[in-house]
Amino acid sequence: MQNTCPKCNRPVRPGAKFCGFCGTTLTPVRLVASPQPAKNNGAANCPHCNAPLRPGVKFCANCGKPVSDQKANGQAAGPVQPVSPPPVAPPAPPRPAPKPSGRVSTTRGRRARRSRGRYIIYLVVLFVICLALAIPAVLLGRPLVQEWLVKTTPTSTVTETSLPVPTNTNTPEPTATSTSTSTATVTPSATPTQTQIPTQTARPTQVLRPTNTSTPVAPILEENFDNELSEQWELWGNTDNITTTLIIEGNDSDTFLLLSSQDVTADGISSLAEDIPFEAGVVISFTANLTTPAIEIDSPTLRFAWTPGTVTPPELDPEEPLALELLIEPTRFNLTIILEDTTQEPCTEDLEAGPHTFRIEVSETSEPKIFVDNQPVCEEMTIFIQPFSQPGGRIHFSGSGLVDDIMVYLQPFD
Repeated sequence: MQNTCPKCNRPVRPGAKFCGFCGTTLTPVRLVASPQPAKNNGAANCPHCNAPLRPGVKFCANCGKPVSDQKANGQAAGPVQPVSPPPVAPPAPPRPAPKPSGRVSTTRGRRARRSRGRYIIYLVVLFVICLALAIPAVLLGRPLVQEWLVKTTPTSTVTETSLPVPTNTNTPEPTATSTSTSTATVTPSATPTQTQIPTQTARPTQVLRPTNTSTPVAPILEENFDNELSEQWELWGNTDNITTTLIIEGNDSDTFLLLSSQDVTADGISSLAEDIPFEAGVVISFTANLTTPAIEIDSPTLRFAWTPGTVTPPELDPEEPLALELLIEPTRFNLTIILEDTTQEPCTEDLEAGPHTFRIEVSETSEPKIFVDNQPVCEEMTIFIQPFSQPGGRIHFSGSGLVDDIMVYLQPFD
C-alpha cells in the first residue's frame, strides 16, 4: 500500500482507495462490498458510503467522492444508514480515431492551387493568342489575316476550247490496173479520219452584245480647241473678243473658246464646214459655261445658231431671224426654231449655275429634241422640221461665254 498520495504527496492511511485531499485514485476500484464501518468515536462518516472520515479531508478515502466541510467535521447527526455498494462503472467508451494530420489537407490545397494556377496560365495564353491575331488585323488589314488563316483552295477553272477540227477525211483511192491478162486490181484506200480535240485550256469568252452608238466614225465637225481657230472656223467682227484660253481646275486642265462680246450679233465664229444640215438624223452638241471667272462681263449671254446655206450671220438680213437660235444665260436658256415658212416654236427652261452640255437632235420623224446634261427638256414642242430650200448649213457662236467639245454628226437609223 501507498503511504503518500502520488499527486499531492500527502499521507494516506493504509487501505485507502482515494486520496482524501485531492481525490486521486490510489488502488484500482474493485467490486467488493464495503466493510461495516467501525466505530469512529464520534468522528464523521462519508455521506455516500458511510466510511469513517479523517478530520480535514475533502474526499472520501473509500469511494473518492467529495464531502462537505460540515460532514467532515462531524456535524452530521442521526443514525447512519447502511450504504449499498457503489455501482459498477460502465466500461470506458472507445477512444475516437485520431484525426488525420494537416498534411493531407495541405496536399489537397496545393493541388487546388496548382489547378487554379494552370487555369490562369491557360487564360493568359489564350488572351495572348487573341491579341496576336487582333494586332495584325488592325495594323495590316483584313486581307492579310485572311491570307494567314484561310487556306486557299485551288479553284478548278474548267476551260473549254472547242477546236473545230472535225477532220472527216474520206479519201477513196481506187486504183484500177487493167492489164492484158484481164487482171483488175482495185485498191480502195478509204481512210476516214475524224479528229476531235476537246482540250479544256481556255475559258469560253462571253461575247457582249453590240452597243448602238450614235457617234459615227467620221463626224461632220469635231472641235475641242486644242488647235488654231483658223483651221475649222471663220472669225468675224472684233477678233480681239474671240480667243482660246487654258483653264486649270485642280488636276484637270482644258482649252476653251472664250467669247467676250457684249453684243451677241457683233463678234463671233462660224464653222468652215458648210454641209451641216438641219434634218432628220442630225445631232449637234457642245458644252457651255457662263459662270467662270474668266468671263469679265456682268450679264453674259451666249448665242448658238444654225443657218441654212453658206453665209455667216453678219451677211444675213438683220430683219431675217436665224433658223435655229439658242440664247444661253447663266441660269436659263431660250430656244427658238423658225422654219422656212416662218413657223416658230419657242421654248424656255431654267438652269442651275455652272457648265452644261446641250444637245439638239432631229428624230427620224423630223421632230427636234433638246437635251441638257442628257436630260430631255422642251418636250412640249410639236414642230416638225421641213427641208430648207438652201442646201447644207453652218453653225455659229457669238456673244460671251466659254465653249468646248463641239460635235456634229449624222446618226444612222435602222
